Amino acid sequence: MITSCAILPTRSPEREHDHITLEEIISNAKEIMLRDGKHVPILIMEASKNLVVGQIPDMPVTHGERVELMRFLGQAVAKSGRVDQLQQVFTVSEGWMSVASEDRPVQMRPSQDPNKKKS
Repeated sequence: MITSCAILPTRSPEREHDHITLEEIISNAKEIMLRDGKHVPILIMEASKNLVVGQIPDMPVTHGERVELMRFLGQAVAKSGRVDQLQQVFTVSEGWMSVASEDRPVQMRPSQDPNKKKS
């Protein structure tokens, strides 16, 4: 599940605006990828008074399992009282990209392609 979790105030003197932006999420994800060479999946939940950020080191393999995990995490956070009025939710993980070619079958998953590129 989530191995580490941080609860941060959403409003602070150094922030220019009240809500975290997609640009901030992308910038942070790029920094992590460049620094660590990988990105452990994270879940970011912004509420009216705080920001809950947790790592998910064992992300399920199938789409259905990931949907079920997100539902479970959402319910657990709601029941914990850590999040009051939910404003926005982000999930960040790494992915792979590959291009079909004559020697690479279209059915091959990008994660299995030896020439894949992290994205």
